[in-house]
Amino acid sequence: MQIYLMRHGESTGNKEKAFQGWSNVHLSEQGKIQAKKLADYLFGEKINLRKIFSSPLNRAMETAELLTICSTSPDIITVDGFRSINVGEWGGMVISRVKEDFPKEYNIWKHSPTKFRFPKGESLTDVHNRSQASLIHILHKYIDFGGSIAIVSHMITIKALALWMLEKNLANIWKKEYTVPNTGIMVFKVEKEESTDFNFQRVEINNPIPHLESTI
Repeated sequence: MQIYLMRHGESTGNKEKAFQGWSNVHLSEQGKIQAKKLADYLFGEKINLRKIFSSPLNRAMETAELLTICSTSPDIITVDGFRSINVGEWGGMVISRVKEDFPKEYNIWKHSPTKFRFPKGESLTDVHNRSQASLIHILHKYIDFGGSIAIVSHMITIKALALWMLEKNLANIWKKEYTVPNTGIMVFKVEKEESTDFNFQRVEINNPIPHLESTI
């Protein structure tokens, strides 16, 4: 089985350079173009998605809905575990204001992310635990069917999943090789080793890939 981790298209919050978290913002006009080009790219590559799983937040769902042209199943399965990190009181605040109002806390987030918890929000460990549990549940249910599945999610959640699958520490979350732009993709091949264990291997692709060249 192959897992396509896909980040949602540009949202209005991305455009404003704001912390979003669980804020239920929509795709921007640019984001809608990106999501359509992602769907066209996958369709053109003849990538058939057996199932599409998505964060329930609008920006992810609006991206996932366009991917149904590539799927044998028209239904999108929402998974709470694939939500964005909950940024708590920073939700909706532009990054420049956070840097000004909370310099110490922002510095910890950027330089010691595993030691940080958003005010009245989540830590990286929280995101890691819930997203990992959700993916394991999906794999136990669907891996024997083979094929490909898509998970449409958010930057930090995708990074947390990727680091777990690659057996890397969460402290590596800001490393460039784990960065996924809006509608960017990470692909993993997964095989069941024993009754409860899975083996993951990253499949290298160009990223940004062709569908993004005219939108970023």
